[in-house]
Amino acid sequence: MSEARRVAVSTAAQVAGRVGALVLTVVIAGILSRHLGASSFGVYSNAILYGAIASVVCDLGLSTIGIRELEMEGSTLKTGDLVRMKTLMQLPLFAVFAALSFALPVPGAHTGLVALGIATSAVVSIQSSLSIYLQQQVRLGLLGGVEIGTRVLQLALVLVVVARAGSVRAAVLVSLAAAAAAALAVFAIVVRSGADLRGRFDLAGTRMLLLRCLPLAFVTTLGYLHFKADSVILSILKAPRELGVYSVAYRLIELCVALPGLFLASALPLLVRSFHVRDSRNRNAQRCFDALTITGLPFMLGVFVCAPALVRLVGGDAFDAAALPLRLLALASLFAWFNALFSTLAILADLQRRLLLVSAVALAVNIGVNVAVIPHYSYRGAAATTLATEGLGFVWILVLTLRALDLRLDLARWPRTLLACVAAGGTAWPLGRSPLSPLVFMVVCLCLLWMLRVVRADDIKQLVGPAASA
Repeated sequence: MSEARRVAVSTAAQVAGRVGALVLTVVIAGILSRHLGASSFGVYSNAILYGAIASVVCDLGLSTIGIRELEMEGSTLKTGDLVRMKTLMQLPLFAVFAALSFALPVPGAHTGLVALGIATSAVVSIQSSLSIYLQQQVRLGLLGGVEIGTRVLQLALVLVVVARAGSVRAAVLVSLAAAAAAALAVFAIVVRSGADLRGRFDLAGTRMLLLRCLPLAFVTTLGYLHFKADSVILSILKAPRELGVYSVAYRLIELCVALPGLFLASALPLLVRSFHVRDSRNRNAQRCFDALTITGLPFMLGVFVCAPALVRLVGGDAFDAAALPLRLLALASLFAWFNALFSTLAILADLQRRLLLVSAVALAVNIGVNVAVIPHYSYRGAAATTLATEGLGFVWILVLTLRALDLRLDLARWPRTLLACVAAGGTAWPLGRSPLSPLVFMVVCLCLLWMLRVVRADDIKQLVGPAASA
């Protein structure tokens, strides 16, 4: 099987797993939001929020730069070395964040919830480190199976919490237990694959790698804070109920924007190997761009059209107000969807310091505007601010990357994809909050994408065709 097809098959398997996990996650969020109510769901979301921020900061850029170093010709860095390095450096940082979380202004009844959220992220980081072995082998489809199994376990535990009238603390503990089960499952898969888990901790080599990672660590942290600044400021300036409503919209968006990351995680080794050959680099970049186009546009515009139905599905009548911020965040996430590719290309071109400037400016604008608008417009102002600043960052990074790499992308699939989305949206829009709205949009859009030859038979043959024909 060719390298490109291995990436395609691995990506398809992992995306299929993520889609299944996405459905289960939406079900879990719906159950918890109904059980906890808007205020307690806001407290739950606050714990998960700070855990996610700690995860990004503690990564230190090692996930991306480390894999780039592994793939570079002549590199002496081994997978076991990188995994050991990440684990030994990240866990103490998570412990510091957990200790600092007790200084946050949290009501006494919820003391320690943020620390539990951070502990959950620490366990997820261990799983992420172990997943590098599978990423190197382009076997990410196995991770999709683990994720589905984890969500099934989490769903079962959540149902127990609901049956026993459990508190928000029990809901956070369920997330921690599910993360631990996933980490153990990935560890078992890696051991069974025969991977050499032994690694060395070379102080000099670690220092040199960290120096290369720090610019990206700052870029990633600033970028994530930019995406989460609205939720943090909202949690400080408004009541938990406001964050609870906003979190329903954000939960859907977070799951959606994770999909391009999955694709690029699988395609990253191929992009690295071809990066210094201009024709191969541009060809692979075009393939990634086309894949993001025919998935990102329908996905995010579908969320925009079907927002009332999706909010009703996840949160019920009590969260209907989340429809407007969800629509604004869907448009913002469309920028983030494509920005994932251009940021990755910029990182491979060693443009981290320029990305740092973009992230710093976008974050400063985001914080300043949010502090001004949230007291008056609450989560609606937060969502509008995110849309504006995500668009600003996208245009800046797009121009930076295209100029630096002399990259020319073919937009031939864009008009037909947009046409299919608009037609599908016109069909689904009148359905309003009906649960049939997302289904109608998806079916009509897929049919039109096929009829307009946006998705071609050759694309499917390349994905599912026999290896012998590679």
